[in-house]
Amino acid sequence: MLSEFILIQAIGFLGYALYSASSFAKDKRQNLIMEVATLSIIVVHWYLLDEMIFVFCNLIWMYFSLAGIVKDKYKGLGTLMLLSCVPLILLSSLSQWKGSLIDYTILIGMYVTLASRYFTDEFNFRTVCIIASLFALFNVSWTASVPSVVFSVVFLVGHLRAGYKLLPESFVFYKRDVTVAAE
Repeated sequence: MLSEFILIQAIGFLGYALYSASSFAKDKRQNLIMEVATLSIIVVHWYLLDEMIFVFCNLIWMYFSLAGIVKDKYKGLGTLMLLSCVPLILLSSLSQWKGSLIDYTILIGMYVTLASRYFTDEFNFRTVCIIASLFALFNVSWTASVPSVVFSVVFLVGHLRAGYKLLPESFVFYKRDVTVAAE
């Protein structure tokens, strides 16, 4: 039993380690391609934990990422794919609905994640990803998935770091290049 739990956590750590690396990607397209490639491992992790709502969430997130990639190249088709996620999210949530707080926060988090795919500029994309990361961190904190909690924090930090670099100079709280005047 313990060895099974450790194996499941190891699969989760592998999936989330690779997935978290996507938040450090240079641009949105690279981020989305990395997400699609790693979410299949995460789906296996959640399936083995018997957390079907998170299996559905991650399958839909794979679809989000694919739609985001398509949207950048074929605007109409990508937008249609993203819009089709609205009923998919609702149906997957209702199939596992228990009426708890976590059900509501998962649903809201999924829609926030969907919203991130509509932004073409990097700053707004990172900002909405930060909000989605906060929802994800809250939601996975109630499960038996150690790697999902650890890497939700890493994912959040990656988007915070990338978003900070995009801030205009007037929004930075301290000067990056401080020069000391000679007395």
